[in-house]
Amino acid sequence: MVLGVQRFSNKIIRQLIFDLIIPDELRLETIPSLVMTINPQNFKQSFSKVKNTYQTLEAIIEEHYGDNLDSIGCDASTAAFYHESTGLTEINRKATEAYRNFKNILDLYSNNGLVYDQKGVPIWDGSVQLSFDGGIYLGYFESFNYDHSAERVFRLEFNFNFKVQETIFRMGL
Repeated sequence: MVLGVQRFSNKIIRQLIFDLIIPDELRLETIPSLVMTINPQNFKQSFSKVKNTYQTLEAIIEEHYGDNLDSIGCDASTAAFYHESTGLTEINRKATEAYRNFKNILDLYSNNGLVYDQKGVPIWDGSVQLSFDGGIYLGYFESFNYDHSAERVFRLEFNFNFKVQETIFRMGL
């Protein structure tokens, strides 16, 4: 089975998966992969070149330096805040699996791959692995925003920008 791809009857279901990449000697416990339960509404990859343009007394000079880091932008939402005893809930949302999953993604963004000791001092700068739709990317979060709107009471919407430092595998674009 390809990472992040599952078969459900005749449909292929792709999932967005986050992993924390750190050395084995720093792992105190097994860190499970963080799998989003709802696929993103928008997943956009951006590629850009580094160039510098300036004007001298006689001409306009344009210098080309290669590629910038690739960037991935994503718009997504949590699953519905459903609790076994109360059903769809807004008041008791912190007790739902969807909220806990969102909180884990938010914590991953906040730490951005850093590993801390018991005193709260960073001891290793790990990286975040993002896997989706045949691509595996190592990098870091550049931004993360979330919104709770009146139109979608029982879920949160969020978006993030992810800078890709290394592309391990990319299948089709």
